[in-house]
Amino acid sequence: MERSLVNIWGLLVSSPVYIVWIVGIVIAAARWTRHPRVSLLAICGLVILLIQDSLWTLINPWLQMTVLRGGIRMTQLSLVLGVIGFVGSLIRALGWGLVLGALFSTRNTQLDVV
Repeated sequence: MERSLVNIWGLLVSSPVYIVWIVGIVIAAARWTRHPRVSLLAICGLVILLIQDSLWTLINPWLQMTVLRGGIRMTQLSLVLGVIGFVGSLIRALGWGLVLGALFSTRNTQLDVV
């Protein structure tokens, strides 16, 4: 019960960022017909960011509980957190790279006149 409350609280704390990402996904989907490549890049990047952050929010309390219960030594935890942090950083870089790619990619200006 307490773990699920921690998970729910973690998701609620991050909800403003999730809302911004979801709104971005909706806007990109709405503009798909005018800018399909840009929309695809934006949607992929925002979905990656949303999934990565949600998973970390759910996994982090579980790791902390495991340490508190003595299931893992501190040296093991630091190694696990380092690896998870590095992989998470790579995934976030991919997500933001796609968003930046969408932001700075060229658009077909003929369709913008419509």
